Amino acid sequence: MSLLWVTFLIVPFLFLILIVLLVFILLPLIIARSPYLLRKTLFNTGGAATNKLYYDENAKLGVRNFYVTIPSNTSEEITIGIYHFLPQYYVLNHTEKIPLEEYKELLHNSPYNVLLIFHGIGQSRASFSDKYGILSRIFHVIVFDYRCFGDSTKAELTENGLISDCVLVYKWLRNNTSSSIYVWGQSLGSVLCVNTVFTLEKENIIPKGMIIESGFTSIRDAVLDSPLGKISSWTPWFSLLLESYEKNGLCLNTIMPLSDIKCPVMIMHAADDKMIPLKQGMQLYEVVMNRSIKVNIAKFLPIAAMYECGHDFIYEFPAFSKHIVDFISTCEKEFDSTI
Repeated sequence: MSLLWVTFLIVPFLFLILIVLLVFILLPLIIARSPYLLRKTLFNTGGAATNKLYYDENAKLGVRNFYVTIPSNTSEEITIGIYHFLPQYYVLNHTEKIPLEEYKELLHNSPYNVLLIFHGIGQSRASFSDKYGILSRIFHVIVFDYRCFGDSTKAELTENGLISDCVLVYKWLRNNTSSSIYVWGQSLGSVLCVNTVFTLEKENIIPKGMIIESGFTSIRDAVLDSPLGKISSWTPWFSLLLESYEKNGLCLNTIMPLSDIKCPVMIMHAADDKMIPLKQGMQLYEVVMNRSIKVNIAKFLPIAAMYECGHDFIYEFPAFSKHIVDFISTCEKEFDSTI
């Protein structure tokens, strides 16, 4: 075999080895040693627009883009970008831009319940507008961007900081509506939602109900069950990476706070979810069912793989709205929250 052929065969092989070492060993080790990179990989803000004009232009008829400034656990203040989707009933009666004061008045005094959305990783309030449009047939829908997401203030990304922001956004909403408030968390938003409710209930502030969509039990379990985790859990750095998250206060645990909250809980999870497997949704439901509370309202909606909802598209399930309405009806009849 000529030297040329040997070179032709060996060089690609060495290049492949180099790529494997970089992707599966060197890069994870660098991330594990850097608190900044740990936070950036965990709280991936995606490629969402960061300018106000984008969110103004994407706020269609019946959607208001606005901002709320809240105190921070540091010296700085945080400005949170928010979308308010009016219930479709009101929008059908308008053909032109709806006045700002009308949004405020309808939110403050309305027969419709209010739904506060905690969105998932890599998203912004402008993502999944079709989903929020469906939900606006039932609710006033409030979607907000956490710090560093969308055009909200760029501040230190920490688990405690995010939860603190979420708590203050809920309190702002509570002060600006007389309606019952439901909360909805999807993926990363589910753990923030659960921890927010857990914190609020310590102050006897209890939502009317909570919906968990494609939720996970903890960041450790989420990483282990992720596609990347399944192919790289054998590597020596994998345990180090998981331990690094926890050592830096990035536990994102849903199980512990969920076991102590009082409000009704509905859990939805698709059987074909490739990011977070159905078994984690089932584990969350078991935790809810085992709560030691007087009125334990719990609903689990597993969605068959035939509907191809995956991780992000449960709202395309044909009976989606019906199950939401049924859950609300149960909450209204059987649960008395001290809002």
